[in-house]
Amino acid sequence: ADTPAYSYVAVDAQQRVTAIREKEVISPHATTGCYAFADRERYRAEAARCGRSGNERYISDVYAAMLAAGADIRAGLPQPQHQTLIFGTPAEYEALTGAR
Repeated sequence: ADTPAYSYVAVDAQQRVTAIREKEVISPHATTGCYAFADRERYRAEAARCGRSGNERYISDVYAAMLAAGADIRAGLPQPQHQTLIFGTPAEYEALTGAR
């Protein structure tokens, strides 16, 4: 992806996340909204510390706080043989599927 509508991660050679930004293209790796945490309580604690942007709370803020604390976060990047279709907004979904 290359539009500032998503969160993006920068990764190293081992797919460790080195940075995450909300609505700022810092790499070709937009996040998909599929997240997993090894420690539910750590996630809850970090999420409680993060603020809101209007009525939204961004997962990128939680990841950024965890990265700053030294967490090992990995990105499951798509493999070359798989195509990833992006339709994160209603307009993108309609363009992809022809739905209205």
